[in-house]
Amino acid sequence: MISAGYGGTAAYLAAAAGTVTGAAVFALFISLAPGFMAQTLHHPSRALAGVIVFAVFLTGTLAQVLTGRLPARATTAIGIMLQVAGVVLLAVSLRNPELAMFSAGGALAVAGGGLLFKTGVGAIAALAPPARRGEALAGLYFIAYAGLAVPTLAMGIGIQHFGAATSMLWFAGLLLILLAMIAVIQYGAPLRSSAQAR
Repeated sequence: MISAGYGGTAAYLAAAAGTVTGAAVFALFISLAPGFMAQTLHHPSRALAGVIVFAVFLTGTLAQVLTGRLPARATTAIGIMLQVAGVVLLAVSLRNPELAMFSAGGALAVAGGGLLFKTGVGAIAALAPPARRGEALAGLYFIAYAGLAVPTLAMGIGIQHFGAATSMLWFAGLLLILLAMIAVIQYGAPLRSSAQAR
């Protein structure tokens, strides 16, 4: 397995899952947010959609800049919490259409996703032997591209058959499972070690 030489399967899985969740929320806003705003939230203005998408992505950039000096574990924890809060708000906003809630959810989810993507890339770069770092990062970026494409296509198909709100609930549920997996991998072992030490 590609991660075997990079510090273990678990570390690679956590980085890959963080990359997927980050890429998935980015793709959601790039491709689907304008349609959500027009059809579900009843705001058809393309200019407004552009402003909101720009503002949401700006929060992702700012989050990475503002946490630049924090340790990776702290940044990952913040990323998980932001993305959980954002995904929940997104799901609620589509059940109870509200533009402000949708925008806030998107901003939080993308900010969290940006942090998880950053720490994932940093973790793989640190774990991989120098001679194989390019291979490791290429694999991670391949996973990121899959995270951009597959959830978006699945959401598009889901919207056609089940509607936007139901599809968003499934999307949110899958992201929350991935985020829980990252949390268990990153923080479960130290907690178990502390418990055993007692």
